[in-house]
Amino acid sequence: MDGNASFIPKTNLTGSFDSENKKSSKIGLLSLLSIIIFIISIVLAGGVFLLGQYKTKTIQDKVASLERAKGSFEPALIEKLSKLDVRINSAKKVLSNHISASVFLKLLEKITLKTVRFSEFEFTKREDGSFNVVMRGEADSYSSVALQSDMFGENKFIQEPIFSDFRLNSNGNVLFNFSAIIDRSLVLYENNIEK
Repeated sequence: MDGNASFIPKTNLTGSFDSENKKSSKIGLLSLLSIIIFIISIVLAGGVFLLGQYKTKTIQDKVASLERAKGSFEPALIEKLSKLDVRINSAKKVLSNHISASVFLKLLEKITLKTVRFSEFEFTKREDGSFNVVMRGEADSYSSVALQSDMFGENKFIQEPIFSDFRLNSNGNVLFNFSAIIDRSLVLYENNIEK
């Protein structure tokens, strides 16, 4: 035998175990990572489920609260107030279209000369909302008619005043016809409420 024989191995015996350890540690690390991801996904799924339950409960609570608030109002009172609102709006519409011819008559009284008298009066609505007025009149003289024409011409509510068909009566007074367009804003009732 050889005198240098030794029972201690010259090669590293752990080398073969080392590669097996590395393989098993890689498998262990991969398993650990997949278990962690699985646990996180279960926790997140549970969180989403609980959040959904919370939202559903919150919505149900708010619906119940809304129903209680709705019940606290008196439906009969709301119905009455709605009908009253419709009636008020209808009345406003009627008033906004209501005509008060008396306002024109007051204006006519105010700007008619003492030497001029009107005997016939016709007041009709035009398609554009303004009004036609046609009257027959009598004046003491032609100068009174001319002066009355100037008075009507200066008024912003009397548009296109026309004096026509002049003739003398048996007393020497001037008979005439008069026509004009009256501005709608003068005779609208709602414009004259405060007056």
